[in-house]
Amino acid sequence: DSSAVNGAIDFTSTVDGATAGAQGLTAKAGTGPVTFGAAVGGNQSLSSLAVTGPTTLTGNVTTTGTQTFNNAVTLAAPTTLATTNAAIQLLGQIAGGTNSLKLSSGNGTQTLSGITTSGNLTLTTTGVVTLDSGSYTITGGGSPFIFPAVTTNGVLTLGQATSFGAVTLGSNTTFDSSAVNGAIDFTSTVDGAFGLTVNAGSATLAFGSAIGGTTAPTSAVAMAGSITIGGDINAGAVTLDSKGTGNALAINTTLSTGVLSLISSGAITETGTIQATTLTGSAIGSVGLIGNNLIGSVGSFAVTGPGGSFSLTEAANQGLAVAGPLTAS
Repeated sequence: DSSAVNGAIDFTSTVDGATAGAQGLTAKAGTGPVTFGAAVGGNQSLSSLAVTGPTTLTGNVTTTGTQTFNNAVTLAAPTTLATTNAAIQLLGQIAGGTNSLKLSSGNGTQTLSGITTSGNLTLTTTGVVTLDSGSYTITGGGSPFIFPAVTTNGVLTLGQATSFGAVTLGSNTTFDSSAVNGAIDFTSTVDGAFGLTVNAGSATLAFGSAIGGTTAPTSAVAMAGSITIGGDINAGAVTLDSKGTGNALAINTTLSTGVLSLISSGAITETGTIQATTLTGSAIGSVGLIGNNLIGSVGSFAVTGPGGSFSLTEAANQGLAVAGPLTAS
């Protein structure tokens, strides 16, 4: 423990337990660096490892129990972190350089707070994978990079096209690939009583299954060059913003919300059903909301471009208030 003076700690060679799985290591350097110059637990696994201070890893780390890295981690070589059914917690951004990272934790949880590498990231666990705020740029793992089912928190900045399994919102979450216009594909459900924001820039955004099928987000905001909706959407407020010139925004499922905003740089079409307290939006092209809709009121809605028109049908005996303005030019 050198935290009182923030002194550097440097393990220049291997670190092992006297008996496999019996001894743990805690290294506290405060704000000072901690360097592991070779493998940890390679010959005799440690029972646990906890590190405080910016950390450099030059070899694999093997423990029977938990591994916790409280600060940023730099990979000086391809690295595997392995536990026996215990958690791996990476609580700072990982700088991988050209090196790949593998996490293996049996049924133990895995937590990441961002990783940038031109190598690959491999996550092996039957436990929960949590992605906290950070930059996730993984360019050596194929395109798109595929995450499994995850729990998410904060702002996830994506540096490539990215695919996700089932997503559980652990807190308000933003998925943002707009800096590189990377496609985002949610191949399964999205649930959680928090806000969801997705920004794919000019790239495609696909929701392959329901949003809020089990637990509705408080809000869902989606921005992309084009948006594909493959499942019902249930959220407190919904904004769909299709920015690609001429790309139609198609509502082909059931959309249930309070305040709904539909924005398209092309037409807006519907073969599904909209249930909303209030509808606003804009389109460059025709708007045809012709489902068995339950919309309480229509606010400001601007329709421009050649052939611009606005059509809306409602379910039988459903009252509709028009606050406007409705404009077409």
